[in-house]
Amino acid sequence: MDSAGQLTGSDITFLYPDLKTGITGTYRSGRLVCGNSSLLILCSSRNNMYELKMKKISTKVMKFEPGTSNKICDYPLLPDPYESTHVFVDNSKSADLGEGLFVHEFTPANTVLSFYNGIRLSTDTSDRDEHWENDAYKILDLTPADLNGNEGIIDIPPEYRDIDAYRASLAHKANHSFLPNAKYALFYHPRFGLVPSVRSICDIAAGREVLVNYEYSPDEAPPWYSDAYTSQIFKKYQQSKQEYGWR
Repeated sequence: MDSAGQLTGSDITFLYPDLKTGITGTYRSGRLVCGNSSLLILCSSRNNMYELKMKKISTKVMKFEPGTSNKICDYPLLPDPYESTHVFVDNSKSADLGEGLFVHEFTPANTVLSFYNGIRLSTDTSDRDEHWENDAYKILDLTPADLNGNEGIIDIPPEYRDIDAYRASLAHKANHSFLPNAKYALFYHPRFGLVPSVRSICDIAAGREVLVNYEYSPDEAPPWYSDAYTSQIFKKYQQSKQEYGWR
């Protein structure tokens, strides 16, 4: 990297799905050793090979630092450059939902929006808490179960649930809906490794909230989810009655 912020030919860039935001620096065996947020400023083609010129957009150094069982990451306040251009956190339009995740601008279907990093647990070591709010941010990591049938879990501990304490990833701020506009899908992140991401499943208008279906199993769902599910079934029943003229 030169003094003007231009990244040198020896640097390697991880290019995000928007094909313009990157993390450029030193990678070893595919893992980020150290790098900076970067932006594509020029793309040229020669002999069917593309050459990218990236410009550093931050002096903050990133590294490969996936969550462990006792540490979420070394730099919890260092935001993801891709997330920052796509989503933001604000109060949900539904007052009872608290904060939510919103898109900055019109977002087409099948767009990666955000990432779900956290501490790493397993179903064989993580017991269900009797207070549902303590488990509110636990999700399956979407990777296959191990040979003993144990699945991985990603959790945001209570001390990191406020964005003033943690904003390195933001997917945990996406609220639930039975009529979602996004879903969870695996993504390999240069900083966090293999983690769930939030991906749009339809076009989302600028400023709209990102909603996913949490898809709890009925026997493990929290009370609020069971109540919402019952309400949704009743609403569909009422709609069917009106549509077909049932009494």
